[in-house]
Amino acid sequence: MIKDAGWILLLAPLIFFISVSMFVYTRQELIVLNNALHFVGGFKRYFISWDDITKVDMDRLGKYKTPAVTIYYSGGRLKLNKSFYPGPQFKRILSILETKIDPKLYTERYFEIRNQTGW
Repeated sequence: MIKDAGWILLLAPLIFFISVSMFVYTRQELIVLNNALHFVGGFKRYFISWDDITKVDMDRLGKYKTPAVTIYYSGGRLKLNKSFYPGPQFKRILSILETKIDPKLYTERYFEIRNQTGW
């Protein structure tokens, strides 16, 4: 018999939340198609047509100034963070996005940060 099992009842929801979050995080997937951009596997799914995109911006986040690209579209925004994608994969994603999205939609800050990081 377990004495003072109250701490187990407090820890169980926390452990469950962490395990579900880890499972969802590993299932995320970015799919670039000829007519749209799909981001699936998380809590929210994104289906963005290339025509719906209104602006593309880049920020540097956190202590290590990690680049993060924000894609604004008619229904909201999608943030792609370099910490989620390995370096060469993130560069490839950016190059594909630059070929698919109209260059007028990129902000000046996007190109400044892109040039600072050496891409």
